[in-house]
Amino acid sequence: MFRKRMQSMFLTLTLGVFSLGMVPIAASAQEMVTDPTTGKMVLKPQYGGMLTVGWSNQPEGADPSVANHWAGFLLSGVNEKMGGGNWGLDRSIYDYGTELVADPALHGHLAESWEFPDPTTIVFHIRQGVNWHDKAPMNRRALTAEDIEYNYHRLLALGSGFTELPPYTLQLPTVGVTEVTAVGNTVVFKLKKPSLTALRGIVDAALGYMLPPEIIKEHGDVNDWKRVVGTGPYQLSEWVDGSSVTWNKNPNYWGFDEKFPENRLPYIDEIRALIIRDETTRLSALRTGKIDFVGHGAISNIQSFDVAKKLAETNPELIMYPWYFRSNFAYSFNLKGDRFAVEEGPRQPWHDIRVRAAMQMALDLETIDKTFLSEQSKWVPSGVIGDAWPGYYVPFEEWPENLKAEFSYNPEGAEKLLDEAGYPRGADGIRFKTSLDHVDYGQEYSELAAAYWSAIGIEVDVNIVEGPTFVDRAQNQKFDALTFAVMKTPYNPVDAISWGQTDTSWNRMGISDPIYDMIYDNAVGATNVEDLRKWTRVADLYAMAQHWYLWGPSSPWFQVAQPYIIGFNGEVTMGGMNYGPYIWARLWIDEDMKKEMGQ
Repeated sequence: MFRKRMQSMFLTLTLGVFSLGMVPIAASAQEMVTDPTTGKMVLKPQYGGMLTVGWSNQPEGADPSVANHWAGFLLSGVNEKMGGGNWGLDRSIYDYGTELVADPALHGHLAESWEFPDPTTIVFHIRQGVNWHDKAPMNRRALTAEDIEYNYHRLLALGSGFTELPPYTLQLPTVGVTEVTAVGNTVVFKLKKPSLTALRGIVDAALGYMLPPEIIKEHGDVNDWKRVVGTGPYQLSEWVDGSSVTWNKNPNYWGFDEKFPENRLPYIDEIRALIIRDETTRLSALRTGKIDFVGHGAISNIQSFDVAKKLAETNPELIMYPWYFRSNFAYSFNLKGDRFAVEEGPRQPWHDIRVRAAMQMALDLETIDKTFLSEQSKWVPSGVIGDAWPGYYVPFEEWPENLKAEFSYNPEGAEKLLDEAGYPRGADGIRFKTSLDHVDYGQEYSELAAAYWSAIGIEVDVNIVEGPTFVDRAQNQKFDALTFAVMKTPYNPVDAISWGQTDTSWNRMGISDPIYDMIYDNAVGATNVEDLRKWTRVADLYAMAQHWYLWGPSSPWFQVAQPYIIGFNGEVTMGGMNYGPYIWARLWIDEDMKKEMGQ
């Protein structure tokens, strides 16, 4: 399960970016300490200063259940969850180098501990000494077990007046929770049946931020950022639409640094996100020191190897952290009207599995890797479960030979399949026309894929859709044939395979396949790891055999930080949407170095 460093080391050597000799030496005269998680010598933690990061976009609101999970970019570090990653964990055990918190890294935050009195009961012991921010109407009152109960009632429609799931839920309702009850200083979760994945699903839910009950009772949600009150190390103090977001230190925060437990968090006084949508402008601000960081927690990973290489050449003082996330060059089909669809309707060309297979066979993945992706991608086909979870997916080399052939470049074979499916070329050479919805990044790859499809007679118009409009179109099957999807993900395998299950809100295909639902139910109901692995492998391979997805390569992304940001080792996340201010609360600034650099 644990990510190897070799690929990052190779990228580092290729980029040639790390040179301690390029870093100002002012810090050498200051007191140094050993980071207990890495063994490296670092500047002793310092309090104060401001961290400025570059955002490429902004959420639509501050309530994850209303504005979708992107609200987590605002709430991480402001509102807290029951649990997530352990910042104090030895990085040789787990380095947080992808968007996954492995089982050994999972520990309590607002829930100090948990226990299983029986196979269908989880009892969470809520941390004492935690207070809400000093902001009306919470006014620093103590966090209670009833607050936790209320939030999960809302998230799961299980009480406190909540009878319907909120507009945006992700996979939390699939965990199988039937009751949530506060008992003294504990919260008791009852499960429909034993589950190996329920604990992670509850503790580290991407939407599992504990929001202020008083405000939800008064206003219905906390989507207005001015209503946000949390228990975390920062308070959300300003949001200038389209311009910036500011967080200020919570002087009464309950938490201490997991690495240096004598130090109360946070170190940095103020965090500011400048919303700079254009990457060239954003990187110019990084080069000149107007911003200190771009990366995953700032919605601003560098996604082009060539751009990263150029930045490393022009500014070798910057510290670059390459990492592999998932395939963001994948697509899923709209299969409403197919034989397993929820709603019947007119059949479209892509409802024929031969057409879907042909579109996959038209993509020359190896050449795309060598040319477009600088030979840095993981282009060998995969399913939705990534290589962070060995044993839970079937590697390509173990796929049946006929399926391997359907994921290999073969334009002649693709044309034959299209002819057999009844879509011959017309007088203009076109078999049919359709469109592809894509988010507002990665357009170049989509245009390249469209060129390959054009070569076999399928004209695909790439339609760039932003923000909540894209989410609405994708989740409600409002797109034509294809929409942006993700594959080879580091997410929990059961979450990943749930995307093809009939009732999940993340089923972009509109599929309702009783065979797949049975496979999924067996995975969710597994009572031992062996069975769980067996059924996730079956689900992953079944979905690929049905060609519900078009596979595309996974290429490296890059986080970049100024050298005066201390304590950062490239950590991508500390749990589901638990990055940004949550991580930055545990970093500090070498002010002497920053001044010497003229920033």
